[in-house]
Amino acid sequence: MPRPATLFFPAPASDAAQRLARAAAFRAATGTAFASDAAALGFLSGVFLPRSGRWAYAATPKAASSSLKRLLFELEFGLPLPGDVTDAEDPNGDAPATRVLSSRLICPLWELDDPAAALSGALRITAVRDPELRAISGFKHICRSHVLKHVPYYTDRLHISALTGLNWAKESYRPSGFEKFLEFIAACYADNRADLVDPHWQRQVDSIMPQVFRPDLIAHVEDLNPFLHQIADRLGAPLPQDFVMPHSNASPDQTGRELITPRAAELIRQIYAADYAAFGYSTEIGPFPEPPTGQP
Repeated sequence: MPRPATLFFPAPASDAAQRLARAAAFRAATGTAFASDAAALGFLSGVFLPRSGRWAYAATPKAASSSLKRLLFELEFGLPLPGDVTDAEDPNGDAPATRVLSSRLICPLWELDDPAAALSGALRITAVRDPELRAISGFKHICRSHVLKHVPYYTDRLHISALTGLNWAKESYRPSGFEKFLEFIAACYADNRADLVDPHWQRQVDSIMPQVFRPDLIAHVEDLNPFLHQIADRLGAPLPQDFVMPHSNASPDQTGRELITPRAAELIRQIYAADYAAFGYSTEIGPFPEPPTGQP
């Protein structure tokens, strides 16, 4: 049985000044990668690791992040992540995978006194997804929050409506709504207001920051099985032959590529150009289906 000191992190650092000081030190260690200490802190908030420090995971929302947290938990602790918790207001629809990040078993990188040293000694893992499919999933995600009247993403819905006129009651899960959603993201990036772009639909290079994180293993969501065996082998915990990747937090299959219009395709290629270049996805998008009769 492991000792508590080797399994659990200390109590979370509640002092915002302490967190920012750690981010400032990390920023200084990474050259010119971050424009501000706050930006460095944002990066540290999206990288997670266990007390053992064996691995570090740069989470990319809408790229199997909930499922990969479950996998990494099982490889680290030898049992599946317990699912005995629900939260109707959990914005990601997977309360166990969300709550494990505040369990002192897995913590964000800013909890470490020396984030740079912790990162350098870990197996660095991340995952990416086809930008087209990820953009669709991000839009479905915020549409779902509207339909369920969730508080999370309410401010984002307000921002998008104020800038583009998107009517969530009429344009959720609709091509016209998807175009306006993308127009909002493009406008934010054009005005250097990336702070208004939620991580679920920001560029993946902004979440991962490959030049800083320097991943050892990059999973492509479209072909996860080889990656699962690679990570297990690297951690010395080979997957059982009958292991099946948990498919948690799947989006409702109400819409898909039928949302893509020529205008949407143009915006996706523009917004996520850096992702296409960094992760080798094809920029070919289409063909474009005709919208159903009466659909806006």
